[in-house]
Amino acid sequence: MDTIKFNLPVLISEWMVNYKPLPFAGKRTIRHYLGTSLLDRATSFSDFSYDEYKIPKYPRTLPVSTRYDIEKEGYDLLRRHYVYKKKIWSFPDIDMINDYLIYIPYHIIQKDNEYILHEEPSGQQSKLKSNDQLMEMIRRG
Repeated sequence: MDTIKFNLPVLISEWMVNYKPLPFAGKRTIRHYLGTSLLDRATSFSDFSYDEYKIPKYPRTLPVSTRYDIEKEGYDLLRRHYVYKKKIWSFPDIDMINDYLIYIPYHIIQKDNEYILHEEPSGQQSKLKSNDQLMEMIRRG
């Protein structure tokens, strides 16, 4: 098998958070980017906006549902982060500014009867397990 190249749609959302870290301190404003994998619906903090990936690099894009309520999920994730992890003084004001799809390019390489998933932007590699959703998509065609 040759290398399989494809794009994976990821939902990026941009947020502004205003909060008061201490009782007598002024308010602070921070911009956050959240990335949501539309394959497994996992949302996490992103360091970048990934604007350069708004256009798919490869002709094949994985068919995933792009419907996702990022306003609720992102708001909850940020609220929990600021209230429980940062332990700020007052509840944060959280506003979503924008959301858009990006297309992260991936390669799947077969080595010694194993499939290796390689993410181009970060260079990360991981072995695909037989029960992984990507393996199911490879088997289907």
